Amino acid sequence: MITRIIFQNTATERKNNMALIKTRGVILKVRDFKERDKLLYMFTLEQGKVTAIAKGVRSAKGRFQAAAQPMMLCDFVLFEGKNIHSLNEVSVVHGFPHIKTDFDRITYGSYFLELADIAMADKEINQSYFLDLVKSLYLLDQPGIQVEQLARAFEMKTLVRTGNLPDPALAEGMTESARHMVRIMLNKPIEEALQLLVSQADLKSIAELTDGILKECFQRRPKSLAILNGTY
Repeated sequence: MITRIIFQNTATERKNNMALIKTRGVILKVRDFKERDKLLYMFTLEQGKVTAIAKGVRSAKGRFQAAAQPMMLCDFVLFEGKNIHSLNEVSVVHGFPHIKTDFDRITYGSYFLELADIAMADKEINQSYFLDLVKSLYLLDQPGIQVEQLARAFEMKTLVRTGNLPDPALAEGMTESARHMVRIMLNKPIEEALQLLVSQADLKSIAELTDGILKECFQRRPKSLAILNGTY
């Protein structure tokens, strides 16, 4: 079901001699720009990580206000620019409302967005990782989900999709059950990794493993980690 929602027809057309891009994406972050505009930083299915300007969105009657915020899955129509595209149309597919009413969930959701932003270079296309991100947000939006286990699974997929597989030697000090869970998270879909019961001790050791590798692979660390770790 999630896969069918994510993968829709995308295309590049031309209008008034300008390339018109139609794609599905998740807004990772937004920033105010000039007096009335916003910059939308998004991870899209077929264009990778791109930036688009939403003109006039900060005015009282600005278009796109409902969509121009982080953690929105949308269908975008963009006028192609050299470095920054212009938002022409947008339709919200899912806003993940349950995440946004719970502090822990929105903190984890923000962490997923930040991690994807750090892991992906501009215009880098990675459809498998896009699918992992959107799956994780859909799962996080569901009641009764084990959020820490989901976070560890998403971290593992981040390592897999960016070609940073853990050295097996790093898991030598872990319990057999923790090593088994690491193998599941690396090789199985995220939703399958959530079907197994995992002890808090094993989740902690997996978190230490992924944290060390992510620190080594990427120069920046998500600010949401400080909130999750109680060091903010």
